[in-house]
Amino acid sequence: MIKRLLKSWNPALYQGPSTNANRDYFEGWYYKLVDHRQIDRLAVIPGIRLSRNKSNSHSFIQILDGNSHSSFNFRYPVSDFKVNRSKFELQIADNSFSLNEIDLNIDAESAAFKGRLTFEKSIPWPRSLQSPNSMGWYAYMPFMECYHSVLSMNHSVYGTISCNDRSMDFADGKGYLEKDWGRSFPSSYLWIQTNHFENENDASIFVSIATIPWLSKSFRGFIIGLLLRGTLHRFATYTGAAIRELMTDGSEFSFIVSDKNHELHINGSKKSSALLAAPYESDMATRIAESLNSRIEITFNQHIPGGSKTLYIGSANPAAVEIQGNIDELMC
Repeated sequence: MIKRLLKSWNPALYQGPSTNANRDYFEGWYYKLVDHRQIDRLAVIPGIRLSRNKSNSHSFIQILDGNSHSSFNFRYPVSDFKVNRSKFELQIADNSFSLNEIDLNIDAESAAFKGRLTFEKSIPWPRSLQSPNSMGWYAYMPFMECYHSVLSMNHSVYGTISCNDRSMDFADGKGYLEKDWGRSFPSSYLWIQTNHFENENDASIFVSIATIPWLSKSFRGFIIGLLLRGTLHRFATYTGAAIRELMTDGSEFSFIVSDKNHELHINGSKKSSALLAAPYESDMATRIAESLNSRIEITFNQHIPGGSKTLYIGSANPAAVEIQGNIDELMC
């Protein structure tokens, strides 16, 4: 129990069992990187998949290229997965990852990715005893299908990455970092993230709305964070916020989320995407389509006596979007 509490308090750390455990488990860290021109966009996802079927167990690095709308899944033996148990330092073969940098040395038949990126001025999700990470008190529940944590809402990126003969300069770029771990991804979900709002250079948003198994039933749970002018506004199932008028056809989407102080309207459209492998049951066979080229629009209001006051109206492009599974479940 104490070990679980300590891990919940340090979500960047590897949360899983020993790599020879005989059970289904996955863990992955998601780095999103956008250059200052907003032309080069990458998602880099190192992780591990353990399975009762040992032939399915492996470590991996997935890379999504938003410029070419292509994706790559580099698979490694479990033995290549090395973690520091006291602080977040991860190594997969000749590649290393931490809160402050990425070092890629991939030379495969499908593609070669090489280079080093460093991160500065990270903005982590606030934590407290009642809410150790972005999942709130749900982070302490031992039977969740999937756990999620935002490690940095926004940070500066420096360095270069080459893909084959193409060089990507991320100096003065922007980054985002989150992670997932557990048994399986949710059966259905809507996920949005962007750091690129017009006229608000340091604004960011993260949205996760998903079908959550709970004992013998399920419910629609959500976590939403809007970082605006130095303040992180949190809307979540565990904060007492509520979502209404959620609509999506798998491409277009819109909804309203509100609590006693604020109301946030979001709408947008998912654009060109590429496929990533996702953990379901005991393998990584399911494919999800993620876009790094989408657009969203928001209106953020404050409740005041007799009405509301608009604090911000704007759009963001590029935005990352995933819409997965039975979308009718999300709209219930």
